[in-house]
Amino acid sequence: MNFLKQKKFEYNGESLMMSELSALQRVEYFDHLVTQAENEAPADDAESLKRTAVYVRMNIESNAFLVARSLLNIAPVGGQSLDEIHADVLNTWPPVALEQAAKMVLELSDMQVKTTGDDEPEPDGEVAEQVPAEK
Repeated sequence: MNFLKQKKFEYNGESLMMSELSALQRVEYFDHLVTQAENEAPADDAESLKRTAVYVRMNIESNAFLVARSLLNIAPVGGQSLDEIHADVLNTWPPVALEQAAKMVLELSDMQVKTTGDDEPEPDGEVAEQVPAEK
């Protein structure tokens, strides 16, 4: 039985199904973020370029972490292990596609707030009444 939500991801003329993360995978994701922050975050006095490089790497690796686990939930990709899928994603996906797919996985997993335009209705469903300023 599989209760995980799925959605088609399209990029550069290619498409594949993505899945939300399971409860265990969510825990693993947060553990992964903590480990990265503890092991790879540069000290406060580190050079700006080094700090930027570390954060870009952390972002790419975290996105690949999410995408690989999502792909594993759909169906084992050619009998590959999770580590093989993760390595394949890192080696074959451009950063833009990784970012878009990771965002989709987070949305499917209810782990990211969906953003919309400024013209949203008020929480009660009614548009706020414009009150003219008094003179």
